Amino acid sequence: MMVGVLVMLLLLLLLLLLMMMMMMMTIMKAWFGMVVMAVVMVVVVMMTFKVVVVAVSVVGNDNGDLCIWQW
Repeated sequence: MMVGVLVMLLLLLLLLLLMMMMMMMTIMKAWFGMVVMAVVMVVVVMMTFKVVVVAVSVVGNDNGDLCIWQW
């Protein structure tokens, strides 16, 4: 199913972003890296929650009226 592939790609992208931010944290000052990591974690959690809600609504909807991804 295309929605599952899309969600998997998005999660891989978020994981890559998280790893990049952790590398930046080691390079920069520690406290600034911690602040950046906290902000990024909040954004990632919110985006992941939104994606999960959208995926659940798409999977739970059979007729496809409220589907956000119209294939």
